[in-house]
Amino acid sequence: MADKFFLFLNSSSVPEEAQTSDTTTLGGLTMGGTIAMGTNKITGVGAASADGDALVFGQSSANLAGLAIDTADITMNNQKITGLGAPTGTGDAVTKDYVDSLVISGGTVKEPLFSEVQMDATDGINALEVLYFSQKPVATDTIIVKNGTLTRTYTFVATEVEETDVQIKATASLTMDNFIARFNADTGNTQWSAAGSTDHTDITAQLIMIYEKASASGNSASRIYGVWATGANCKVVEFASGTTTLTIRAYWYKTVANMPAADPGYGRFGLRREVSALVDGEIHLALNTDNQWAWNGDSATWFQLSGPGSIPLATSASGGGLIGRVSFDSDKGVVVVAGVAAAKLEADSGVKFGAGGGLAVKLTTSNPGLTVGANGVDVKTDGSHGVVTGASGVELELVSSDRLTVGASGLDVLGVPSLFKINGTAVSANVSAANLTELTGGGVSDLHSHAGAGEYDYSVAEALLKGDPAYLTATGDEVGKARGDTVAKSFPIGIARVAIPSGSGAIALEGVVPAILTGATPGDRYFLGATGGLSTTAPSTHGHTIFQMGFASSATAFMIQKQLIGKK
Repeated sequence: MADKFFLFLNSSSVPEEAQTSDTTTLGGLTMGGTIAMGTNKITGVGAASADGDALVFGQSSANLAGLAIDTADITMNNQKITGLGAPTGTGDAVTKDYVDSLVISGGTVKEPLFSEVQMDATDGINALEVLYFSQKPVATDTIIVKNGTLTRTYTFVATEVEETDVQIKATASLTMDNFIARFNADTGNTQWSAAGSTDHTDITAQLIMIYEKASASGNSASRIYGVWATGANCKVVEFASGTTTLTIRAYWYKTVANMPAADPGYGRFGLRREVSALVDGEIHLALNTDNQWAWNGDSATWFQLSGPGSIPLATSASGGGLIGRVSFDSDKGVVVVAGVAAAKLEADSGVKFGAGGGLAVKLTTSNPGLTVGANGVDVKTDGSHGVVTGASGVELELVSSDRLTVGASGLDVLGVPSLFKINGTAVSANVSAANLTELTGGGVSDLHSHAGAGEYDYSVAEALLKGDPAYLTATGDEVGKARGDTVAKSFPIGIARVAIPSGSGAIALEGVVPAILTGATPGDRYFLGATGGLSTTAPSTHGHTIFQMGFASSATAFMIQKQLIGKK
């Protein structure tokens, strides 16, 4: 990035850019923001000895108690602040656990679940733990699943003999599949079920999920451990740790570790919730599919929301939609008349389908509103007048005989006063399409247009090209060609609307001026050129004035937006 230079007010009270050779004294400088040192040092700092002093590199025993940040932010560079205490005041920082607990305890969206297999209409949410084989087991490797009342030990073997034997297959993946089948077929296993999953690719490509068949309150007492010849060949994914007194942890808190060789204790299976503790409408995200599921307390069922991240559409009848009446009193509201929806606001008003099958908006009983007439849509301001559709097209009916109509020859105006004139000559009661064109086709002195409020006619002291910035000379109502290399001529008031070789002409002072540019890129910024004219490049010579004139609003149109930037 190029060097940046600060501005100062020069003797003409114009901001001027400082040069690298300029010097300044900053005695008593107070910084209100961050200083980027660009890998340079601040040297000669004395050792800090009082509040507010800068620390010297290597200084020890500096006391940061009560440190307060005044106006500038602290950028942590993607690092954490750890060891925070629980918040007690309105300005205290909070931990992730505190926010998660607050949102999950008080809101409708609850903890995410690892898998949809955990949801059960009878049990609620069943606890789950996950394991996988990084390498296939060897003979005598074991997996033990245990809770407070049951322990089941599964042994990997070459040939299955016992009900809890698991044959080692050709690959780790095939062996995991066989373990799931043997685990679920075990008649002595009354507490757990197993299922495979390949959806959690952030852990591994294939998983074994072991989940409880029934749920209860509090932490799960289930845990998994076993003796493996190589402990790293079997991984467990735990969602809590420690004793049953610890807070249940949700399934985004996962810890991957080698299979424990000894009983690791309670609390490994993570979140569970009995059905009686579920709240009607609570929502859980299943991490294996990214689908959201909600609990319906009325029907005691789980139902999937309509797609990831969606809320289902409410329905009131088979097939969805609204059937019958949403009423505000006995005869007003949203009603169904003869199988068609209508909105009735009073006895004879509202939005409805008329006898002819078209849509009608009736506002009062006297028939005004938006209606469907014999020829099309009518807008009635009272019983008979408004915007109507005639045989030949749209008509504006003001009174019974005066209207703007479409006749055989074009547009007709009926009922025009006798003082209505075109080119100083009174016309008859009818204005034809031909003389209406004459009325609206003139120049700046005619009815349909006039000189813009952003333009003014000035005398010119010298020839101006179209688009040249112009400045005010010392002579009243006179302009000359502005240029950035001459201070007295570097404060333009606008641009020449057209070329003005001599005499006087229109100078555009503001707004969008058409047909000034050629082949411009919309949005390009334009400055006063060093020798005049418009330039997309700001002057770069020291002493030249930098004055923004505006922007290209199209390939040819120029938007005036004047701003004095400063002096180079």
